[in-house]
Amino acid sequence: MKDIREHFFSFRGRITRSRYFLLGLVVVGGALAIIIPVHFLLGPIIGAAAKLLIVFVVLIGCYISSLSLAVRRGHDFGVSGKFIIATMTALLILELVAEGVAAAEFSRFISFINAVFMFVVWLKKGQEGDNQFGPDPLAKTT
Repeated sequence: MKDIREHFFSFRGRITRSRYFLLGLVVVGGALAIIIPVHFLLGPIIGAAAKLLIVFVVLIGCYISSLSLAVRRGHDFGVSGKFIIATMTALLILELVAEGVAAAEFSRFISFINAVFMFVVWLKKGQEGDNQFGPDPLAKTT
């Protein structure tokens, strides 16, 4: 259980690009592994309100995990977690606030900007050596 917390809910330290990508896949895959059966298998049994509650809880967990991964990725290239959290939260709020047909285009645009931001976070090379957020995750230990 401690490993799960450290991998998906810790905001301390640094992670490599490959770990960010792989743990991100685990977050998305885990969410789909829960949401799809709840929707198709349990949906008719438990009702819409319970299904919505389960999906909401899963999505909140995914959002917190995504924040954790992005913050630690940002730490790897020397960016404060506060900047990453502020950016991701602002993009999420802008997307949730959008209403109506014209806002649907705006919502898609914000989703695109968020995807580009996460892609940049994934591709940006980390700082070599230790920084204020921790040791280099690629450093060879002897």
